[in-house]
Amino acid sequence: MFELNFVFFILVVTYLSILFEIVVLPVPSVASTYQLLFVNKVDAGVLKFEKDGLLRKTRQLPLLLKLGMLLIPTVLSVLNFVFPISVFFIPLEWVDMIIIHELKSTFVLITAVLFILAGRIIAIGSVINIRNKNTQQDDSFDLKTSGIFGFSRNPILIGMYICYWGIFLLVPNWITLLGFILYSVNMHFRILLEEDFLRSMFGDKFDKYFDNTRRYI
Repeated sequence: MFELNFVFFILVVTYLSILFEIVVLPVPSVASTYQLLFVNKVDAGVLKFEKDGLLRKTRQLPLLLKLGMLLIPTVLSVLNFVFPISVFFIPLEWVDMIIIHELKSTFVLITAVLFILAGRIIAIGSVINIRNKNTQQDDSFDLKTSGIFGFSRNPILIGMYICYWGIFLLVPNWITLLGFILYSVNMHFRILLEEDFLRSMFGDKFDKYFDNTRRYI
């Protein structure tokens, strides 16, 4: 019972920290589902920089196709991300079917907490770094290449990936394990859109950064 209460507490704190990051420390993105589906004001400020890039092509897709490519995978990814906490509210026989019992141990539990802690520190630290003296409004921002961004072009996502695996180890189950495929594919596509935008914005400066710094790790 103590272990279950501890796992539930860690999950709640983790999700609240992610919600805090999204609400209090947002980092606007031209590749966000909201921007790609509903906001047209970025067209003049962003799409003027490119001709036939991936971002422009994606923005100009028919709405139904964008819903299938962007909104649905994002919704499923979010549901999958928070799925582990649902095991506390569904029948035990269902839980038993999806839990990977081989990964239920004190060592795995400690590893899970360390992964979550490391992932949240990396993600929030990266958000603070990119927001430091950086308005992040439309196209009025600088290309971050120093600090943690000198080691990875996408440390925020790396932090989220590490946190994801921590959540999985906290409640090891097949749905979260297999769901990582959809989550990572969806996020990789968003990264490609962001790169297309940054290359359009910063040209050679981004190309140099691209060549000298890994996309992930």
